[in-house]
Amino acid sequence: MAFTLTQDVLMHLRDNLDGLGYAMGPRGLFGIGNENGVFDASAVGSTSSATPVRNSTTLDAYTRSAVLQFQRDRILPATGEVGEDIYNKIDDQVRDVQNNLKIVLLADSQTSKSILGEMDGSGSVPADKKFRISGYYGNQTFRLVKEYQRVRRLPITGIVTTAIARQLKDEARKLTGAGTSGTGTPPVVSDAAARLQKLSQIKLRYQKGEILSDDFVREMIQTIP
Repeated sequence: MAFTLTQDVLMHLRDNLDGLGYAMGPRGLFGIGNENGVFDASAVGSTSSATPVRNSTTLDAYTRSAVLQFQRDRILPATGEVGEDIYNKIDDQVRDVQNNLKIVLLADSQTSKSILGEMDGSGSVPADKKFRISGYYGNQTFRLVKEYQRVRRLPITGIVTTAIARQLKDEARKLTGAGTSGTGTPPVVSDAAARLQKLSQIKLRYQKGEILSDDFVREMIQTIP
């Protein structure tokens, strides 16, 4: 089945981008800026200021800009266009956040009991309320991010900026023991060929969005003599 930018697909995309900290212009995702006279018909692609950006049926300039910034952050071809590949990459980033949230919050003694019940399946939480690693940044992920921000005494916004996503990933790695070699003594690389191979692997992981820019720089510096 061909990938099509339906209204549902666009709403899903915008919710994910907004949750990851990519702003939807001065109006905001839900058109909050309308009351301040910042409606821009040429950017939104609509003549009605009553229509929130989230509900727009066209790929507006604000969404293109957010996609373009996401692409730049991951050293992908920066076009601002939305195809199946970039749509899935954004979903994967949300899944990564959701997975790390689950690992970190389940291990934290300050996490509220209601949130724990949603994540570990205990208590009387209905099946449709249990937390799923879905790749969609909906209200439940928004609440879990706010819970993480609360227990870490961060500004409670519900938004996962790049810095928060990196902090979450680092905490999850420590808890699971994954990727700990990057935080210790840099590996000894005995010859140029092996070193170049490792540098290429790091670059590929960064291009795929598996590591963020700070991790990319750190690992490159550790590998280069």
